[in-house]
Amino acid sequence: MTLSDFVKEYRKEHDLSQRQFAAICGLSNGYISMLERNLNPKTGLPLTPSLPALKKISTAMGMSLGDLLTAVDDMPIDLLSDISEDCANELSALTKEGGPMDDMDIALTTLILQLSPEKKAEALHYLQYLANRQEG
Repeated sequence: MTLSDFVKEYRKEHDLSQRQFAAICGLSNGYISMLERNLNPKTGLPLTPSLPALKKISTAMGMSLGDLLTAVDDMPIDLLSDISEDCANELSALTKEGGPMDDMDIALTTLILQLSPEKKAEALHYLQYLANRQEG
């Protein structure tokens, strides 16, 4: 199922207009309309939602971002559009073992910076677990 279909189905099941759903999400009615049509009118190409927009949608639906991403078919995600240019440049300048950070590294770093100290500790524990599983 596409994100467009998933949002339409959710709205229908909960008897919500696009405007009502947009208000719950904290997004504009126009954005929800573009999302459901899967069309960016400026480019004529399919809409590429940002990670923060997807997070708002998942929260409004009462599900985690991970659950939303699992429920919909593969889709492109704009990982950098909602962070400041200065922050993006600073993050891009950082390096990791093997070379400069890529978009996924930057997106992970951006998300971690938004977490509370408690959630950062949870994230660190889980990332250490994943790293240990990868090595072993």
